[in-house]
Amino acid sequence: MAITTPKIDLNAWFAGVTSQFQGLNPKEPGQWPLAPKLAASLVVMIAVVVAGYVFVLSDVQAGLDASRPAWTRKSPASPSCARTTRPSWPRQSTCRNCASRRARSRNT
Repeated sequence: MAITTPKIDLNAWFAGVTSQFQGLNPKEPGQWPLAPKLAASLVVMIAVVVAGYVFVLSDVQAGLDASRPAWTRKSPASPSCARTTRPSWPRQSTCRNCASRRARSRNT
């Protein structure tokens, strides 16, 4: 006994979905078919998330970055310094690259 799979006509399905978007009355979205309602709600959700990030969270992130301790930020004097974590030694105030540069500059 062979198992038969149902034949799905994607062209007819896409034609049915696209026909739902034709002739919509923008003043009465409650009377729209399901596909346009879902598409419109998805667009609104994405717009709210993007607007929330741009207007709210970016300011909060900037405040958090400004309040971060100095040892976690890159020094503007040495942009090649890639240290982003706390030093392993309590007395070590710079990363190894910066310390080796200072030692070389003192010796010359």
